[in-house]
Amino acid sequence: MLDLEMARRVILRELDGLISRLDAASDHDWQRPVRCEGWIVLDLAVHCCSAPRASAEAFRRMSADVTETPPPPVSPSPARSDVMATLRAGRDELAAALDDLTDETLERVMPLFFTSIPGVFGIHVVVFELGMHR
Repeated sequence: MLDLEMARRVILRELDGLISRLDAASDHDWQRPVRCEGWIVLDLAVHCCSAPRASAEAFRRMSADVTETPPPPVSPSPARSDVMATLRAGRDELAAALDDLTDETLERVMPLFFTSIPGVFGIHVVVFELGMHR
């Protein structure tokens, strides 16, 4: 099981890797198909925009001991510049929210927009989510 400090490092490493990989991709690469049937890199990148922002909001609520589920994040326009700006802003939000977590807050409920889960499980879900999509 990951401890909180390791989870912070892995989450940001995977998100930074995703952002770097998308930055390095050509416009042609953004139109290439991915493993999800009918999707291209652009579709996957837009999909990935929700994880950092939704996780950051869930962590903020968890830190404040607020159990109410938040609304779902809004997807950016499919313009590459908007997708990248959203990913970078989400990364900054997530880093700040991770800084506020403690071992005690991980014992609370993590309210995501689609469900609520135990915080200690939630931090692992975010690691998995970002690692898988990278």
